[in-house]
Amino acid sequence: MRSYGMTPRQYTSPHSLLAEEDYLEASCLILDIHMPRMTGYELADRVAEAAPKLPVIFITAQAEEGDRWQRRTRSAVALLVKPFSADDLNTALDVALNQRP
Repeated sequence: MRSYGMTPRQYTSPHSLLAEEDYLEASCLILDIHMPRMTGYELADRVAEAAPKLPVIFITAQAEEGDRWQRRTRSAVALLVKPFSADDLNTALDVALNQRP
């Protein structure tokens, strides 16, 4: 992330991200699909209410997610299955950052 000139932010929970609202200034979000109390899909839906064009990269340890992630939110640009390489993340970031208005 830093090689793109970005300062990554981490949040302790989906609710803490939503409470801070600084995500509205983000270049993209990287969301784990499987989180306690709110899935990455649900969080992406909530974020899309305030920032519909904010690109989302989903990550998961469950390869069976297949292409469901693309149907979940129009701002989804990639699904990375753990463990993923730095090159995979860089490719997803390139896609996300090049589609950001």
